[in-house]
Amino acid sequence: MKNEDRHVLNELSAYIDGEARDPARIARHLQGCADCARRHLQLLKLGAHLRTMALPDVRPEFATRVMARIAEQESAPAPFRRRRIVDAMAVAALVALCAGLFSLWLRQDRETAPAQLVATSIELRDADAVVGAFVELFDEGVDEALVEETLKEPTWEHVYYSSESIWELLAEVRPEDVSLGFSDADNDLFSLIDGLDAGEHDALRELLLQRYQAVNQNETKG
Repeated sequence: MKNEDRHVLNELSAYIDGEARDPARIARHLQGCADCARRHLQLLKLGAHLRTMALPDVRPEFATRVMARIAEQESAPAPFRRRRIVDAMAVAALVALCAGLFSLWLRQDRETAPAQLVATSIELRDADAVVGAFVELFDEGVDEALVEETLKEPTWEHVYYSSESIWELLAEVRPEDVSLGFSDADNDLFSLIDGLDAGEHDALRELLLQRYQAVNQNETKG
């Protein structure tokens, strides 16, 4: 049996872009396949890095000069060699403009990315999107593993009333101490959390506190 038959590696790009034919099937597969889950998280991290890459800016005056030069050359006959130079300049301008448009598309795409399991965690530059992404991730049981680990700590009463303490305590939980069901992919998840900026930390910390309080209340009632 080929690897493509047993895994969904060749479908992950379409899944992240929201173009998968059966996203629910892929989501279920990611929950039980360590190899695919690891590659999925790697692609998410790569996408996040690409979104923050500084691409060269396209100066409007450069594009204006190039297009004006092309129009000027087209209005008068030109030798074949000069025509090739002009065509090359036009291609260069088109490439530069496409690079700028691609950079703009990457930024705008964050606002339209589908809320699809872990795929939405690609929207790391928006606090609300981060909360939504981790809510869906936590619904898959990640927060239960984290909270279960924190409940073993003797200072849980203090943690219950302090958002700073719950964040610090969760930060001390190592991947080897908490199994998220993805084996090697655990490290990628913690790396993703470590890469959040200050605003995203605040959003995620508040979400963790709310989840912790909810679980603690259930434990108290039980």
